[in-house]
Amino acid sequence: MQLSTKTLLALSLAHSLSANAATVELSLFYPEPYELDSSVSLSSEVVGFYRSIEVANDLFTRKGVNLELKPTHVASVSSWTGSENVQTGRSDMDNGATEVETDVGDMAVGLFLPKGSTIGYGENINSSNYTWYPNVTAKIGVAINRTLGTGGNNSYPFVLAHEVLHSIGAMHDQAAAVRFNDDSLGREDGFPGLCESGYGSLMTATMYNIPFEKMSLSGASDCNGNPSANMVGFTNHYAPLASEFEVGARNNQSVRLTVTENINDQTFDFVAQRNNTATAESMTLYIAGGTVHNGSNSLAPQTIEFQAGQGNSETIKVDFTTLHPIFDASHQQINSTYAVVVGQNEVQNALIDVAALSTQWEPTITPDTGTPNPDNGGGGDSGGSTSLFALLMMLCFGYIRKKHC
Repeated sequence: MQLSTKTLLALSLAHSLSANAATVELSLFYPEPYELDSSVSLSSEVVGFYRSIEVANDLFTRKGVNLELKPTHVASVSSWTGSENVQTGRSDMDNGATEVETDVGDMAVGLFLPKGSTIGYGENINSSNYTWYPNVTAKIGVAINRTLGTGGNNSYPFVLAHEVLHSIGAMHDQAAAVRFNDDSLGREDGFPGLCESGYGSLMTATMYNIPFEKMSLSGASDCNGNPSANMVGFTNHYAPLASEFEVGARNNQSVRLTVTENINDQTFDFVAQRNNTATAESMTLYIAGGTVHNGSNSLAPQTIEFQAGQGNSETIKVDFTTLHPIFDASHQQINSTYAVVVGQNEVQNALIDVAALSTQWEPTITPDTGTPNPDNGGGGDSGGSTSLFALLMMLCFGYIRKKHC
């Protein structure tokens, strides 16, 4: 069999291109019945999708991986019943009309039920795929109720990154990594290794049990326990090719969201701005934080309507009394409380940390039953007077904090 000119060129350039981060755009799909399923929080899932991208990009940057993930699309699939698991659902994404519907971006992620203990299912790819199927959207299945984590410092938010790297050819062990090289043109070092922390790394089969702050990749400076394993080098080699699974870039991360802490009204005010104003459009605001298992950690998705010619949305106001409990739920978790807006043709590039904007919320503090410290820093009376004065000033004149994304 003869290699195509494009493939030969891509293979020869993959290493030279690795100095610049390759961009892989990800779409997200979920069964339409989830919109009415009380056991599924779509706000948690969409925010979790974005958060998984965020933690993946941070990890890649810190460990020398030249890969950037970007969101590009979020939509429901009406043909799915909600009973699909990560294996059957992912398989359906490669068949018939559903394949066409989910061929969006370089990789498409489907949200499904877990299959036993399996919570993620990535594309099964070998080296020869880059020769014979260089421009096919990779399909990934990810289990619901995982992307924001389940509490504590587990690494469930890294599951998406794990499956993304599977979809460019990474494996769980060395034997499988050797089998990846089915055409003798590929690498054989795309598997995990033991890190200096004593833990495994991102491509370990049960990577979600690795403490969140200990996550790394083989080949990184802190993860050379197995010299034959080099996920950093492997990813830098193949990421430029994976960035062309969908030919060209969608570059539709153009929605902007302004969040204002409005102390006068005791609300957070959300205003979305879109780029394409030619037609009327509905967008959706998602707010969630903390983990999916710590109580009321999210709000129901809120629709934002745009008329033709309208660039900025009407203001959506959410009371402090509604959002502050979510701040409480996310306090001291690995996730804060976030907001994101997605539309049919445009999406927001990254989350906004709403809790970080708050000046009026303070976390609930468990009283200290130990010996009181008589030295509180001095100036007790004057300190109290200053605080009272500041409070009165805020009540009289109001105060706002804004953030844009």
